[in-house]
Amino acid sequence: MLEPVLAQYYTALGRYCRQAGPARESLDLLHHCVVAPLSADHTTGTLVPALCFHPLAGVWQATADTGAASFSLAAYHAFAFHFLAQRDLTAFQQDAATFATDIDMERLSESIVGSISKESKTPGTQTAFLWLLAHFIDLHRAKRLRALQPRYINTLYLLLCVSSQQIRERFGSDLRGSRSDRSLDGSAQEVLPPYVVQNLDLLINKDEISELLKRFTT
Repeated sequence: MLEPVLAQYYTALGRYCRQAGPARESLDLLHHCVVAPLSADHTTGTLVPALCFHPLAGVWQATADTGAASFSLAAYHAFAFHFLAQRDLTAFQQDAATFATDIDMERLSESIVGSISKESKTPGTQTAFLWLLAHFIDLHRAKRLRALQPRYINTLYLLLCVSSQQIRERFGSDLRGSRSDRSLDGSAQEVLPPYVVQNLDLLINKDEISELLKRFTT
């Protein structure tokens, strides 16, 4: 019951995120709806204030005493694979720092690492992994963390692995020339979205790729 409801909830939020206007009221509502389920905690047996009047409050209460995985971890899984894995989350991308304030990168990393091997590896999901990777990098940047945490490095490594084929094929397309040039020689391929390229560039510009490779090869 819990996982499908959260999946539908974050899928709908992603769609809203692509349509939300620039009004501060819309962004504040979106921020609240996105982060409130991530703040739930079964250890206290009570709802956190952010969830008291939230649409998912009834779901939280119904699962609080079942002994299943915590609502918060399930919410982070849905947030990762059904929200961050969506394309063109314009409102989120333009204000990532505001969302990052209330997102636990350790728990987000835990939910991704614990589930990514179970996710199907179709062309569609591999594209979704690219968006998840880009949003994950952007959130980490927005958190302004001074040190690279091992769990972040591990998650980044796994996301790069599952996205490696698309990155090589599509990032390589960007480097080989313009779209018109590739069309003329019959080698046209879909290129990476600008937001994805921008965040992959962050890894190179901040030497995070070098640090990642060093940690996983020594």
